[in-house]
Amino acid sequence: MDGVASVVWLDATNLLVMVDQNARRSEAMIDRVCLGLEPLGDTLGVVINVQSTAARSGREQATLSRNCQLPVGEHAAFQRPRAVDVVPEHVWLEQEARAAAEVSEERARRARENFEILRDSTPELPQAPRRQ
Repeated sequence: MDGVASVVWLDATNLLVMVDQNARRSEAMIDRVCLGLEPLGDTLGVVINVQSTAARSGREQATLSRNCQLPVGEHAAFQRPRAVDVVPEHVWLEQEARAAAEVSEERARRARENFEILRDSTPELPQAPRRQ
């Protein structure tokens, strides 16, 4: 299948699909995999988990999961959701927030420095005589 780097069964119901591009980590890829599995039998109990091998951040590495025949978030009877991500979502969300705060602080520091340089290096304009 085009775009699939590797595939492995995690257990009897969870199939992990590694794709070669972040853009291929999508609901469309889950649909393609499910259609490919249909000739093998009933896919109601199959959950496809898609990860990208090209991911460079926690958000890009997050696993996209869905049952082949049910809407997002629903599972077949007696089927429990499986945690596939190595780093839980709350951890990388905290890291992204910390990184954004550091960038904000750095921008504010640079803005202060730039203002001070401009203030110190710009001569004052002479006062124009007042008109009456």
